[in-house]
Amino acid sequence: MDKTRDIPVFSLFGETAPFPDVVHCERFRDRAPQHDWHIGAHRHGQMAQVFIMHRGEAAIRIDEETHLLGDGRFHYIAPQVVHALGIAGGSDGHVISIPAFVLSGIASSSAELGERFARPFCGAADAVSLGILRELTGCFRAARPYRNAVLVGLTQAFLAAIAAVQADARDPAASGYERQRRRLDALMAEHRGDRWRPKDYARALSITTGHLSRICRETVGQSATDYIENAVLAEACRLLAFTREPVAEIGYRLGYRDPSYFSRRFRVLKGVTPSDYRERFSTAAD
Repeated sequence: MDKTRDIPVFSLFGETAPFPDVVHCERFRDRAPQHDWHIGAHRHGQMAQVFIMHRGEAAIRIDEETHLLGDGRFHYIAPQVVHALGIAGGSDGHVISIPAFVLSGIASSSAELGERFARPFCGAADAVSLGILRELTGCFRAARPYRNAVLVGLTQAFLAAIAAVQADARDPAASGYERQRRRLDALMAEHRGDRWRPKDYARALSITTGHLSRICRETVGQSATDYIENAVLAEACRLLAFTREPVAEIGYRLGYRDPSYFSRRFRVLKGVTPSDYRERFSTAAD
């Protein structure tokens, strides 16, 4: 794997060129063969994507978990989520790339939808979502009056349809504690390098530190302090695995002013030193 000093930020499928349209739709075969059917670890800064498989198979790696994308299934990738993609050669499916302004339009209509689209999720595409997808891809290829407005509307309808698949499955994300934890997650992403403590997040969320701890224990079984530090070190794992940034600089970026303390805390929580963790990925890449 060709690592850089930071995790790449792409626009479309493995590219850094400006986003070409109001929404972008393409089949896997349109671009994946240029990259040998594999896209390494990257993020999308102001864009979400939906991968939907019609026939074939793909493996989507998000952080340290790998998810299989099989026939008739979709996977939604939220902005800023680090992921990698390996597609079986000849697979047939679609990639829908959605700029943040389109996403925010539907998210603003419902707090529950906003929370749903803040993080990845997957499911089996139903007849409604597949029907809207056909309309969406047809509109994308056509020249017609008010095309952009129609594309945005169809994309938001498609997003609502795949979110409804999860709602029908009674996904636990509907709980009040889970919604509050997702607000915490968004704040942690924003203040990852500021070394905020539970009291800082509680103040930003307008709740008590006790209630913050209750949210974390109810949803993830950890104290607020442990959950916050684990989230910071999860980002450290990504940077160690997918970049060449020195260990000390990663610690500084994430708010650890003492490199030796960063290494000690990493070893306590991950069982290995940061350098040994990185070595695992270097060996696998070789």
